[in-house]
Amino acid sequence: MSFAVLLFFTAAVGILLSMGTHVVWQTSRRLMLVIGAIASVSGYAVAIAANAGVPVVWAVLSAMLIGALLGVVLCLSAWRVAREDFLLLALAFSELVRRLAFHLECLTNGAYGLRVAPILPGTSDMWFTGVGILAAAVALCLQLWFRSSRGLEWRIVGCSRSSAELLGSVPARSELASSVVSGAVAALAGIAYVLCIRYIHPDDMGIDLSLAALVVGLAARPRWLTIDLCVMAFILFAGRDFLRLWDIGGTVRFAIHEVVVGAIIILMAIRLARADPGGSEP
Repeated sequence: MSFAVLLFFTAAVGILLSMGTHVVWQTSRRLMLVIGAIASVSGYAVAIAANAGVPVVWAVLSAMLIGALLGVVLCLSAWRVAREDFLLLALAFSELVRRLAFHLECLTNGAYGLRVAPILPGTSDMWFTGVGILAAAVALCLQLWFRSSRGLEWRIVGCSRSSAELLGSVPARSELASSVVSGAVAALAGIAYVLCIRYIHPDDMGIDLSLAALVVGLAARPRWLTIDLCVMAFILFAGRDFLRLWDIGGTVRFAIHEVVVGAIIILMAIRLARADPGGSEP
């Protein structure tokens, strides 16, 4: 496997995770910081199923169903708490998933990580590239969805629930549907990671990955969703590894990358503060 293909694959996983955060943000204005935990649970599910000899199709479908159900559970929980409380809920869920992955050694192999039997035919380069094409295709479909009447309805619900209700929309239905999409896309990221890398560790889909996905999801514009996701995901997910191609400036080049990432996060925070100066609501 070439290094360029690995960078392509890393960005593709970031695109899928970022789409999960973007959908929730557009529909409910909630910060989906738990996207990595959903991907981790689905990744472990497909890994355990694959090692048990379950056919790959059924393993993938089961893992995606788990991701979708987790998205629904989190959506139902979000209805009962304020936005800032949902962040605490997301952090708690992420840490719970991580700790369970460390301590349920009978299922996850604990801190040693879980290796997955090779069950995909063909070469690894083919599947790594395929994940990138799949991520771009899903992003394009999501962009077209937000241009449709139902997609615009989701965005209206996110901007103003009262306005959506006046137009005859049911906000709860839109939020529930978007949570299913978010969970399924996050599950797809975890599944792709596990089946291609053939290994998963409790820290692989940690809070750092969720934060990066959240920033990309907030920065992406629905009108230019595919382009924004591809560019931002490459910068935040694959940019640091990309800098390894040049042995210039020693570790300073990595420090510059971290400064760029930090600046992007600060800009997103300022953007959020200006967009919602009145604070949060349940």
